Amino acid sequence: WFLQSNESIDAAIGDVLSKPWLPLPLGLKPPSLGSVMGELERQGVANVPQACG
Repeated sequence: WFLQSNESIDAAIGDVLSKPWLPLPLGLKPPSLGSVMGELERQGVANVPQACG
């Protein structure tokens, strides 16, 4: 995750949010939306699309 571009991260998160029934890669536990947004902000990703928009 940390080595990928923002576009790749956005795509991966988009896939997870649009297909919540699929298992996450690498056996990750499903993160809460808040923790995902917090982590993206921590990494400096400013233009995070809102899932409920």
